[in-house]
Amino acid sequence: MQIPVVIHHSGNQPYLVKCVELNAKNNLVYLLGDESNRSLFDHHPSVKQVDAADFGSAELDDFKKNFSNYSTNSSEFERLCFERIFILREFILRTGIDPVFYVDSDCIVLDSVNRIFEGLKAGTSGLSIQNVSNPHHMVACVHNSLLTLKFCEAFMQLCFDVYTDRSKFHLIEPKIEWHRRMRYGGGICDMTLYHLLHEQGLVPGMVDFNEPRLIDGEWCVFDHNLSDRYGFQGEKTYELRRGTKPVLKKDGKFYLKTRRDASQGGLYPAKQGTDGEVILELDGVSHRGVVRDISFRLRRGEILGLAGLVGSGRT
Repeated sequence: MQIPVVIHHSGNQPYLVKCVELNAKNNLVYLLGDESNRSLFDHHPSVKQVDAADFGSAELDDFKKNFSNYSTNSSEFERLCFERIFILREFILRTGIDPVFYVDSDCIVLDSVNRIFEGLKAGTSGLSIQNVSNPHHMVACVHNSLLTLKFCEAFMQLCFDVYTDRSKFHLIEPKIEWHRRMRYGGGICDMTLYHLLHEQGLVPGMVDFNEPRLIDGEWCVFDHNLSDRYGFQGEKTYELRRGTKPVLKKDGKFYLKTRRDASQGGLYPAKQGTDGEVILELDGVSHRGVVRDISFRLRRGEILGLAGLVGSGRT
């Protein structure tokens, strides 16, 4: 079965149009949207818009009643981030499409996800997992993720265990107290529970998309955040300049450069004369090779450059 790209978004902003169109160059895209974007892509043969409101469920209603906000962000914002997995689970159940490749509405994948995941073991799910020195960081992200029905249902069960019967509330208590004690912004969010799914082994066979994958003879990864050094070798994998990873273009492909002290000679191939440039490989839109997730900013409807995820794409 073909793996589609799925995007969940309310609104019809110009950046959404660019995001969907770029994702649809090599993929079938389902937009779980609303009235404002219902007819936005009627002209596009590779885009199907469906109303996210049609994918409600008793489980979602129950979660809404029991959700408590333990973040400095607004309760509505945080709750909506959780809700999308409930909606995706209902989408998978009703369509029979399993897995789906979910991307945030400020991210694009420029290659066919079916080609990227060709040969992947059935039932595998994957997302971006951060393993850092701060034990209270607790972040894993679905902004570019391969999600299965089992993943969604495991996440929903964890939500009920934390927020409804509170049998696993103890798993988030240390992080809540750390944020309070340190007076540090943020707190508990959907990314916390994705991290717990991994940490507690609640979804067997979950793949970390920060780890390199061999595709067409080259090592490739999904980028976690274009404003973050984090990568396959930890918290200081990539170079940053002025807060963003420099993008190198050669032969129609785009590369992000690793720090010299992060290169592993021979383990991950590098272009001659550089250190680690090919660790993260991005292809142009029309190029056949390997590509990854990119997030971007727009001005007057044009892509200006690559930008890191700062949370706005979680809805």
